Amino acid sequence: MSQDISPRVLEILERNYAVSSEIEATPDGSQLCASWLPDLPGCVGQGPTVADAQARLMELLPAYIEELLNQNVEIPEPSPPTVQIQAMGFFDQTGAPPELKLAAEAPAPQDGAESSSLVAA
Repeated sequence: MSQDISPRVLEILERNYAVSSEIEATPDGSQLCASWLPDLPGCVGQGPTVADAQARLMELLPAYIEELLNQNVEIPEPSPPTVQIQAMGFFDQTGAPPELKLAAEAPAPQDGAESSSLVAA
């Protein structure tokens, strides 16, 4: 990174925050990807692939965290890990891809676990 990063920002960047990504298919067959940290809302990286979106997010994070600290916003610790799969876009008449099924068809989550809108089969 080309900018000087404060020790406090570096400490926060070393935390193990979950990264969420979303891929949206468009009618012309291309895709739009976005990545963000659910625990730090407001900073989103975008790109043509998930890798590009995540790379852009990582480029933006130091300045974003620095600005949160300058505004005296409390930076939360990372949430416990969860798994969520979200599919958006255009599908044929059969609906979602076969490797995904609605959460209503999935087993109920264990106590303390979070459910997701779509889960891997």
